[in-house]
Amino acid sequence: LSTAPGRATTPGTVQMAVYPNPASAGGSAVNFQLDRSSPVTISLLDETGRFVRAVVRGKAFAAGSQQVLLPLSGLGAGLYLVRLEAEGFSHSEKLVVK
Repeated sequence: LSTAPGRATTPGTVQMAVYPNPASAGGSAVNFQLDRSSPVTISLLDETGRFVRAVVRGKAFAAGSQQVLLPLSGLGAGLYLVRLEAEGFSHSEKLVVK
């Protein structure tokens, strides 16, 4: 697996990207790819790492490319972290909300 700017890669596990970024209240999406079926949790954290909201909790996803929409309504402008957790993997990407 290759690594591009804004894309996290752990060989054989998952790729993750958040787009668009910066985002507006209209929302953003987490695009990720799993090499095998796995339960996934996606959380939105503030810039200090405090939990803001759960987007997905332990939902089973099949292997392959996936997309989850990030609801951003009600969030103030600022820097947030999108954390994706799958079996044996955890990664956070920065998200700027305008």
